[in-house]
Amino acid sequence: MSDIRRRLVTDREFAGYIHVSRSKFHLLVAQGIVPKIKLGRAARYDLDDADRLIDTLKAAR
Repeated sequence: MSDIRRRLVTDREFAGYIHVSRSKFHLLVAQGIVPKIKLGRAARYDLDDADRLIDTLKAAR
């Protein structure tokens, strides 16, 4: 079994991780920049996606 661990978090945790407001975060989700993972009625977000977003923004500079 691989040692890959998915780090699923809430919208508040994800927004805090990338240092943006929750409203800005939800805009990123609505634009399809951050994918949503539905678990029943709850939505979760993968911190690996946050790391990729940060890397993309760094490369764009």
